[in-house]
Amino acid sequence: MITTITFQEITDFVSRKYKQEIVLEKKDDSSITASYIINKILPSVKIITLNVESVSKESVKLKYESKLAPVINATIKFVESNIPDGVEIDSCNNRITVHLQQIKELKKALEFIYLHDIAIKSDRLVIETAFV
Repeated sequence: MITTITFQEITDFVSRKYKQEIVLEKKDDSSITASYIINKILPSVKIITLNVESVSKESVKLKYESKLAPVINATIKFVESNIPDGVEIDSCNNRITVHLQQIKELKKALEFIYLHDIAIKSDRLVIETAFV
């Protein structure tokens, strides 16, 4: 089963929910770059590159790179209480592990399907799942 989420859908969601304008771009087959638009006149500022390191039935492992990593790590510490159970952030190594079975909102779905792959295409994320 294939699910796609376009970069436009993600940026629209961020704009509606957080009132921030971002740009998402494919860096390579496993990486995406997020930039922040300060205003319409100034160019966007590259904030972070997120790389999908591995995908398994149990977890998704990500690595992030940024010249602003210390700011990102400080922000993570600030919002730590809002990070859901099952999301492990290793700010020393700039890694995020999402333990799928530990995410309350995913437990029921994971009884029927499992995550097979996450691919980054030119303008979208492609999430591949399969029935158990």
